[in-house]
Amino acid sequence: MKTLKHKETGSIRRVENKEADFLTSGKNPIWGFVPKTEWKSNPKTNVVETPQGEEAPKRTKASKKNDEKKNRKNN
Repeated sequence: MKTLKHKETGSIRRVENKEADFLTSGKNPIWGFVPKTEWKSNPKTNVVETPQGEEAPKRTKASKKNDEKKNRKNN
């Protein structure tokens, strides 16, 4: 997986290697490679590209724990 940043909007996303190569090729590519640490710096606004091509928000450990607590209270 590679981390890409959109040059105009500044959005960051993780995609598979083949798609990353395609998006960064050409005369004036809109996407550019960035370090993974930049993607990790703000996980709430970043997305992970799933193999099926659907975007899913990255969940933090804290949000998973909160969801588990809510489910326990409801049961």
